Amino acid sequence: MARLEDNVNVTKGQALFFEVKSASATTIEITPYRSGEEGNNPILTKALREASIEINAKTIDMINEMMHESMPIDKESFGKNAIRFFRILKI
Repeated sequence: MARLEDNVNVTKGQALFFEVKSASATTIEITPYRSGEEGNNPILTKALREASIEINAKTIDMINEMMHESMPIDKESFGKNAIRFFRILKI
């Protein structure tokens, strides 16, 4: 069972990522993942970091679309597809 403490605003069906705040033999305390300007999806930001690509709203949107299309996430693929995705996403 999970319960909310503090002022965390969530709605039913909302997707969230969590980080482990603390852990013991009987309890795990988690907190919603927040990374500020990098976006709130640690998977996308990790993919960008590993490909040595700048992290910003535009690149996060593009990597998200590439992942949805099961495309490889690397600097070469990113460069080849940048113009296509910028047109689709109207960036």
